[in-house]
Amino acid sequence: IVGEAMTCAASGCRWAGVVSMIVALGACSHERVATRKEVAAAQPTPSRFSPALSFEENRGQHDREVLFAARTSTGTFYATADATTLVVPQGAGKSATLRTRFRHASTAHVRGEENAEGVANYYSGADSSAWVQNIPRVKRVRYAEIYPGIDAVYYGRENAVEYDFL
Repeated sequence: IVGEAMTCAASGCRWAGVVSMIVALGACSHERVATRKEVAAAQPTPSRFSPALSFEENRGQHDREVLFAARTSTGTFYATADATTLVVPQGAGKSATLRTRFRHASTAHVRGEENAEGVANYYSGADSSAWVQNIPRVKRVRYAEIYPGIDAVYYGRENAVEYDFL
């Protein structure tokens, strides 16, 4: 609840002052609700609090057929030589899978483009020889020549994966 003055029914206390973000579990009631402009100003921006979506090259941290992977706000995106897959967790160990293949497309050369900030590291177990470290990240994944003269380019936008035909 966003408000300038808050009355707490449980303890009889009262807060007043600047607009603030308050998580209430039903014990408080608000007297004034902030305007949309005030709420928007209080929201964290993705660029300040979360890194831009990027794709990591597969160096053994994923199944062999995966060339690049990206974690989105809803699941994990995988790029393979002939398809893309989005795996979305559904709870209780279940997931939904969306696989995309371009009909009648030629086998494309898949490559990462434009280095992104940072690297990925996977530390599994105590045996350091099994760790996968310093995995480069890229901003885009290009499927070159899926059709004559046409590439499919995947990129991140607002923590989701999109693609364009170029």
